[in-house]
Amino acid sequence: MVAYKIRLYPNASQRHAIHYNFGAVRYIYNRILALRIYIWKRWKKIVKMNRLINHIARIKSYQPWLADADSQALQQAVRNMETAFRRFFLKDKKGKKAGFPKFRSKHFPRQSFQYPQRVKISEDKKKLYLPKVGWVRARFSREVPGKIKTVTVSLHGGRYHAAVLTDAEFHVGANNGHTLGIDVGTKFLVADSNGLLVSAPSFDREVVKLRRRYQRLSRRVKGSKRYEKAKNSLARMSMKIADIRKDFLHKLSKTYSENQTVVIEALEIKRMTASAKGDLENPGKNVKWKTFLNRIILQAGWGMFFEFLGYKLDRNGGELRRVTAAYTSQTCSACGHVSKRNRRSRDRFECERCGEKKHAD
Repeated sequence: MVAYKIRLYPNASQRHAIHYNFGAVRYIYNRILALRIYIWKRWKKIVKMNRLINHIARIKSYQPWLADADSQALQQAVRNMETAFRRFFLKDKKGKKAGFPKFRSKHFPRQSFQYPQRVKISEDKKKLYLPKVGWVRARFSREVPGKIKTVTVSLHGGRYHAAVLTDAEFHVGANNGHTLGIDVGTKFLVADSNGLLVSAPSFDREVVKLRRRYQRLSRRVKGSKRYEKAKNSLARMSMKIADIRKDFLHKLSKTYSENQTVVIEALEIKRMTASAKGDLENPGKNVKWKTFLNRIILQAGWGMFFEFLGYKLDRNGGELRRVTAAYTSQTCSACGHVSKRNRRSRDRFECERCGEKKHAD
């Protein structure tokens, strides 16, 4: 399964229809979620998904406005809620559980609904057909191969997008036997074993603008028109930063996505960027410096880079291999000698045994 994100440009009537579906899907999701919670508290029973989907017809009988929304999108909302419940009761590979499903709000910055199939692409590749909405003008940056499985229509920061999930097939090549090591950091985003050092894009100007928009939003009365205007402005600025980062990481990961083996450190980014504030009994140390460091790491997008690199290598016949991060900065690549004295400074590495000199990263 491969997903393609497509920008949509709906007209006024199409925007009204899309928002109508947002509201209908949100209403059904919340009603069915409340029903499941009530049945569990009252009778300690879990209702099957098919019975919940059949209950939509009963809700429509006393809420006739739901008839103008797409019926399959309403059913898909129940299926998505069922998936959220399964994730809550099941554990992932690390033994952790997902949070309990939450009620959806119209004030949430990202609104979405999902079509199971029934979506078409025009022959000229300039429009996308959405049931109950019509042919919406779209911008396809690439060919969308395979059969369409689902389409998720979303609104975020004033932009409309369609995430098209297809069952595309790719020809996977053979591994060429080459191996490359990559280290990520704060000063240089990427340092590879060929000696290439790549700096991360700077977001200083964008962060200043983002901070001003946060300050502007805090001065607005919540629920007013000026509050909504400031919130949308903040969302657009956040999306701009995310787009710059994603575009840079896509291009960078493509340069390493040959049919080769790429070795990276198995970094626990979530633990590395945990807050250092502590509590009243055990206050943290160097909190400002740790906050600054966390922001630099998260802005660089290490996890996103590894994700992009991983699926691109798989598609081209390569492999992404993770190794334990312990002592990698103290180990000599020439003789294998391990010592903390090998790391002479932030940028300088010199082996005390064989005298190998390199950039520390």
